[in-house]
Amino acid sequence: MSLTTPIRRRKLFTIYILALICSFLYITLTQTREKNAMEYIYGTDRRNELLNFQDCFKIIWGRNAFNDFIRRENIANGRNSSTYREFSCNHFMELTSMGGRIGNQLFEIAALFGISFEYDYIPIIDPSFPLLKYFDLPNVLRMNLNKLSICSPESFGIYIECFDNLKYNKGFNMTIHGYFQSWKYFKNSSDTIREILKIRTTYMQTARLFLQDHSKVGFKNICIHVRRADMNIDSNQRLGYAVAPISFIYKAINFCEINFKKAIFFVLSDDIKWCRKNIKRDVKFSSFNDPGYDLALMTLCDHVVVTSGTFGWWGAWLSNGTAIYFNDYPRPNSLLDEQFSREDYYPPNWIGLS
Repeated sequence: MSLTTPIRRRKLFTIYILALICSFLYITLTQTREKNAMEYIYGTDRRNELLNFQDCFKIIWGRNAFNDFIRRENIANGRNSSTYREFSCNHFMELTSMGGRIGNQLFEIAALFGISFEYDYIPIIDPSFPLLKYFDLPNVLRMNLNKLSICSPESFGIYIECFDNLKYNKGFNMTIHGYFQSWKYFKNSSDTIREILKIRTTYMQTARLFLQDHSKVGFKNICIHVRRADMNIDSNQRLGYAVAPISFIYKAINFCEINFKKAIFFVLSDDIKWCRKNIKRDVKFSSFNDPGYDLALMTLCDHVVVTSGTFGWWGAWLSNGTAIYFNDYPRPNSLLDEQFSREDYYPPNWIGLS
């Protein structure tokens, strides 16, 4: 037997082993990339993300991908009618904003996706929606829909059923319009809403640095949002909009100190001068001038105290810790209070203090 034969066999065996190792590493790395692609890592580009839930309801971050997902056809009157590629999924839901600021806009987006999820519609966000400044929202596309039914609450802080058979036709496209100030619109899709409502990286990074500069190991970070400016206007006061007194703020701080032992408090407000003058406790005051940073800061806190208003409400909800709220908002027995449902507005696990 030639001496070169064993050598050749050993070489072939070595090549075979190396090929197996390379194949194993390739499969492992591919699976890892696929797993990472399915997980949301904050601060990354979300354009290629796709979340599938039901037959028709879809969430797609990439605008080109969402445009491809929907097909456009011209109809007789010259308007564009958008239809899903599958004939069975051809009903859409859009929103026409009532305006308002960040808190009300967040309720509108959450209701849009929550109701669409519940009834298997395809939600649409117009590219002009102002909340896109702060959030990288999915399903963004300008569309002209026909055969529209409208769902619109008649008052603040109440829940209505959009698919009451006496008023709405599920076979039509739908527009939601108004103040959808209730957690019940997305009670069955809260995890989905949290996945959608990720604040843009620039706000989160700045807020995180501010928090890190003041945090201590073993201490809970607790945000206190104090809404005052517009709540103090005489006309709003007469309606029942209530400003939390300093006694509530101290009561909330005491509650947190008893229940969380070690805590650092961060105060955010649209009237930070009043807060600096009147809150005589060891707290850190936000110096941010853009509400995007304050909202990001609240979402990073372990727990949140809310005085009044939807902005603080969303800071507490997105934080997903313990939420403590001023139970006298709106002012009891006021005109606003008569049209308002605390059960609809405040989640049942939140803690109300007077």
